[in-house]
Amino acid sequence: MPYFPNRTLESIKGQRKYQRHKDKVLQILREMEEENEPISSPAQGEDRPSASPEQDLISAIQELFEQLEPLSGTEYNVERLDRICKGLSTWSIAKIYEELELYLLKIFPPARKRKGKASSAPKRDITKRQARRVEYAKTQKAWKKNPCNCLRVILKGKTLANPPTKQCMVNFWRTTMTNGTNESPDCEAKQPEITGLWRPVVPSEILKSYPEMTTCPGPDGLTVRQLRAVPINILTRIFNLFLFCGKLPKHLLVARTTLIPKKDGAEKPEDYRPITVQSVVTRTFHKILARRLTNMVTLDKRQKAFLPTDGCAEHTFDLDLVLRYHRQNFKPLYMASMDIAKAFDSVSHKTIRDTLSIIGSPSPMTDYIMDTYNRCHTTLTFDNWESEAIKPTCGVKQGDPLSPIIFNMIMNRLLKRLPPEVGVDIGNVRFNALMFADDIIFLATTPNGLQLTVDIASEFLAQCGLFINASKSFTVALRNVPHVKKSVVDGKTQFKCRGHKLPSLRREDEWKYLGVPFTPEGRSMTQPEVKLKEAIDKLTRAPLKPQQRLFALRIIVLPGLYHLLTLDVEKLSGSPLEGRNLRHPKPPESSGAISSGAIVGEEVQST
Repeated sequence: MPYFPNRTLESIKGQRKYQRHKDKVLQILREMEEENEPISSPAQGEDRPSASPEQDLISAIQELFEQLEPLSGTEYNVERLDRICKGLSTWSIAKIYEELELYLLKIFPPARKRKGKASSAPKRDITKRQARRVEYAKTQKAWKKNPCNCLRVILKGKTLANPPTKQCMVNFWRTTMTNGTNESPDCEAKQPEITGLWRPVVPSEILKSYPEMTTCPGPDGLTVRQLRAVPINILTRIFNLFLFCGKLPKHLLVARTTLIPKKDGAEKPEDYRPITVQSVVTRTFHKILARRLTNMVTLDKRQKAFLPTDGCAEHTFDLDLVLRYHRQNFKPLYMASMDIAKAFDSVSHKTIRDTLSIIGSPSPMTDYIMDTYNRCHTTLTFDNWESEAIKPTCGVKQGDPLSPIIFNMIMNRLLKRLPPEVGVDIGNVRFNALMFADDIIFLATTPNGLQLTVDIASEFLAQCGLFINASKSFTVALRNVPHVKKSVVDGKTQFKCRGHKLPSLRREDEWKYLGVPFTPEGRSMTQPEVKLKEAIDKLTRAPLKPQQRLFALRIIVLPGLYHLLTLDVEKLSGSPLEGRNLRHPKPPESSGAISSGAIVGEEVQST
C-alpha cells in the first residue's frame, strides 16, 4: 500500500484474481526454484537428461488436470472423459485422438439436416392487404427470434434485383478458394520462440472466449447456450486434449460459408462476401489462441485493425491532419489508396506458415493451425441452396477468430519492408503508411518515393498470392506552387501498379475512408440528418409495432450515427496524436484555400 496510496487494500488484493497476476507469480516461483536448485556436474561422458517440449506439455496438462475439480455426475459421460485424461501417459496420441473424437460425437451429436417439403399447390394471386399481413407475420416472427437482426435487415438489407445463379456463384468461389499459389515472400529474420503461446488452457481463458449469445451455430447445430451449459472443468479438459493431440476432430473442421451481398443490386459473384462459420467449440478454442497471439506478438503501430483500440478514429484523424497540413502549408504530398482484390480469400497457405514461423510461433502451434487449413472443407450457402463440399487451398476463413490476427501478421511483414526514408513529416512524426486490415494508404513527398512504395507493396502482395485492384485504387497529388504560395491538386500526375495506371483524383472528387467522406482537402462535411431521415422513413414503412420502432431508433439508428457524429466534425478533441510533440500549423488566413478547424489547437465554435 505505500507504493499505491490512492488504492484501497481490497482493490490491491483484487489483482490476484487476474490471469496476468497468476502468470507472473508462476514465473517468479520458477525463477526461485532455478536459483535454489543445486548444481551437480554430470559424470564424465554423461549428458544431463532434459525433457522434450512434448513431455513438458504433457506434464503441464496432467498437473492442471490434478488441480481441476474432479469429474462427477452422470451427465456428459464424465467416466469416459476421465478415462481419456488418465491415458495421457500410457496411450498413444492416435488413440487419444480417436477416443476424444468418439466422445465429442457422443455428447454433441451433429444436427440432422431438415429437408423442406416442396409445395405442389400453385401460387395464387393475393391482394395488397393480404400481402401486408403476410409481411407483418414474417417480420414479427423474425423479431421474436432476434430483434436486432430483424432491424438490420429492415434498415440495411441489400436489395437483390437479379442475383447470380447457383452454378455461377459456385464456379466463381470454388475457383477463388482453390486457385491459390504455393509462393511466399522471402522470410525475414525469425523471432525467438514464444513458448507461452502453446501452453495448457486454464478455465479463466475459456470464460473470456465464449462467443456472443447471438452467434449462430455451426454445421453441427451446437449453440452457444448449449456450450455454456457444459461445466467449465469438462471444457478445460477437452481443450487441453486438443493441445495434446495437436489437431481437432474431423467433424469440428466442417464449415458453412454464407455469401452476403456487399451492395444493393449485387449481380456478380464478386459483389458478395463469404462468411465462414464453424462449430462454436472450434471458435471458442481458436479465440483463446487468438487472444494469446494478440497479447504476445508485437505488431507495427501503423496497423490498427482487429486490435483493442479505436483504430478508425486514429487513422481518420491522421489522414485528415496530413491532407490539411500539407495543403495549408503549401507542401507537396503524394498519396495512394490501394484496394486488394479478395485479400482474405486469396492469401497463400505457405505465406501463413512462413509468417507464423517468423513471429516465433512454436512448431506444434504452427502445425496445428496449418492442419486446420489442410483438413477443413466448407459448403457454400445462398438463397435457399447449398453447394457440394469445397476444400480451400488458399485464403483465411472470414469468421474464424484466428483469421484477423494471422492477416495482421502478414501485413506487418509488408510494413517492415517499406523504405523508412519515404514518407511525410509533421513535426517529429513521420507518416508513410496507414493500414486498416486490407485498406492501405501510402504517403510520400515525391512522386518517385510513392512509386517506389507502390512497387515494393505490389511485389510483396503478389508473392503472397494477393493482387491490387487498379480500377478501385486511386492516387492524390498535391503540388505546391511556390511563387504564388498555393497548393493545387494535380490530376495529371500518374502512377502505375504492375503496369496498370492508377486513377488520379481531382480537387472535387470525394472518397470514403473507414466510413468517413474525404476530399483531397481533408474530411468532407456530411449531413447525418439525411441518413437519420432515411432510417426513420424505413421504420415508418416497416411492418412494426410503435414500441418496436422506438426500440429500433434507440438501439440501432442513433448508435449507427455515432461514427459520423464523432469523426466527421470540424475538430477531433482528445486526438490520438496528442502528446507527440507536434509543431501545429497556424490557422489559415481568410483568403486561404482550406477551411479551418482540422488542426489540433485551432479554436472552433461549438455548435
